[in-house]
Amino acid sequence: MPFTPSSIRHFFESQIETWPLAKENYAALTQVQIREIHLNGFDCPICIQHNPARIRSTAAKVDAASLSERPCFLCATNRPEVQVSLPIADGFEMLVNPYPILHEHYTIVSTQHQPQTLKGCWDAMNSVIDQLGDDYMVFYNGPHCGASAPDHLHIQAGRWTEVPLIKYILTNREKFAKGSSWQENSCAPLGYAICVENRNNSNFYSQFGDNDDVNVVLVHDLVIFIPRRKHRPDCFFATNDQRRLISPGTLDMCGMIIAPDKEDFDNLGAEEALSILRECGKWQQPTIHVGIVKGKQIDSTQHKDYFTLRNVTIGVNFHWQQLEDQHFKGKLRIVPEGNEKWAINDILLEDYLTSVVSSEMNAHAPLEFLKAHAIVSRSWLIAQLERKRMPPQITTKIEENTSGENSTSDNTTIIRYYDRDDHTLFDVCADDHCQRYQGMSRITEAASTAVRDTRGKVLMFGGKVVDARFSKCCGGKSELYETCWDDNPHPEFSSVADCPEDASVDFCDTHDDALLSTILNSYDVSTHDFYSWKVNYSAEEISRLVKEKSGIDVGTVTALTPLRRGASGRICLLRIEGTRRTITVGKELEIRRLLSPTHLYSSWFYPSYAEGFFTLEGRGWGHGVGMCQIGAAVMASRGYNCAQILAHYYPNARLECIYD
Repeated sequence: MPFTPSSIRHFFESQIETWPLAKENYAALTQVQIREIHLNGFDCPICIQHNPARIRSTAAKVDAASLSERPCFLCATNRPEVQVSLPIADGFEMLVNPYPILHEHYTIVSTQHQPQTLKGCWDAMNSVIDQLGDDYMVFYNGPHCGASAPDHLHIQAGRWTEVPLIKYILTNREKFAKGSSWQENSCAPLGYAICVENRNNSNFYSQFGDNDDVNVVLVHDLVIFIPRRKHRPDCFFATNDQRRLISPGTLDMCGMIIAPDKEDFDNLGAEEALSILRECGKWQQPTIHVGIVKGKQIDSTQHKDYFTLRNVTIGVNFHWQQLEDQHFKGKLRIVPEGNEKWAINDILLEDYLTSVVSSEMNAHAPLEFLKAHAIVSRSWLIAQLERKRMPPQITTKIEENTSGENSTSDNTTIIRYYDRDDHTLFDVCADDHCQRYQGMSRITEAASTAVRDTRGKVLMFGGKVVDARFSKCCGGKSELYETCWDDNPHPEFSSVADCPEDASVDFCDTHDDALLSTILNSYDVSTHDFYSWKVNYSAEEISRLVKEKSGIDVGTVTALTPLRRGASGRICLLRIEGTRRTITVGKELEIRRLLSPTHLYSSWFYPSYAEGFFTLEGRGWGHGVGMCQIGAAVMASRGYNCAQILAHYYPNARLECIYD
């Protein structure tokens, strides 16, 4: 005979009165500290509960050896006599949880000692939620997803009103359970994937039922699946002040983080809390919004399975700038901005990457290089999406320090760097400012294979996806992030010599035309001096460039003096002395912009002056941070695999798959 919510509540109250340990712990629960955290970019808040009694579960050893050495505390023969049970479902009995998180917290255990599986308790979950009613939820921790007794089949139950994500879903039901597939029903209210379906018509369970790396909640008529990629975050195992005793189960993944340690409770910030959850949850493949072209009129044609945009500019303000007609998968949106319009392409991330890999480099390049590039580009893109959830970054800083009585003695300092925070209508643009994305025309089977074989794989550092930068040619040594962008150290990047261990010729110092023709796109092949180069300017030419590009008339330039270089040799602060005034310029790209009609290949150069002419002798093509594209392609041609290439350019990062 089914129980009613009132009879179950009576069972709970009776057990509390007769069991001193439970009574003490539920009384203590009313005094625990809870603080709410609101996250930038997310409507759903999370809360942190300081619950010292949960240290038993949080720190529980769940490896096979440890489980075999301890008696199972869920088996009837090992439970205290005062703990009584209620036979609530076929083969399952309800217990009051003596170490509660919720103010009414039940554990429903199998009467047989058998391993934790979703399949083994699915029918019981549905039976229990039907008896408990709409004020309750039933939830499941996979054996490596928060279950402190993975050797004994069990589920848990309690009131959902205390759990942020469940409250958010039930308050915003119109956003959930609309489709008929995992992709259509999945969403990311806290940045990692969940799937919400009608539990009486769940297609996803039939696909997912044999996979126990999951947290599951049944509430009202819904089933909520939270697939997991990790049991515990890296910080759980740290041996220094980075350690956090947090072991996420279903309630944690639903935005109710349990912190047994007071120091963790006090110090856990919003970004770190979210990072822990996202490190343990799987990610949803996002849809990317790409700004393709802007103009007063957009010349487009919609075909059955794709659309065409005409006269798309590629290589904006660089020496290879040209117009192309391009074809794209996905959806086209025309969005007004002032007196002009943007053509924006909405496309799934993996489809976007297939084009990026083909656009950034020749898609006939070695496969292991294309795979490495797919991982780097995926990492960079997901990191940009993460940045959009955070407060805006300052990307331009101009300082003016003046001295003396007139403008001829002014000393102006211009520190300017360019990043992607200025895109507000879309996530990324389609040109070199972000990543080259030139549609379907250049895609080859090799590029498709590279993206498919690395699906969901990214570079990780410190629980976060690496903002994996790359450039065409490092010139023999890669650069540090802070040389080119904001000054904050980024320990995920190192300055590495682009050569084998035997310190022979740099990987990117290649003159193999046959190889280069398979690496570079046609408009890049014309650039032969990417490794080392030289430009000459008359004093009049360079003075005119500085005036045009900076808007400041320094008079005739008399000296170029590097004041600061990065680890590779790239100049990040340059003094330009003129007959009228002196200016100091940074960072890397601004220096390149001021000293060229388009852009210098890089800021790794050595200036000299003789007889009215400046000579700049330089190395490399691009900012030099992260992967050197030509060097990586050469490595692949010599037999290095994808993982070895990434380990060379990102030695501090590790590879992880964040979605399937």
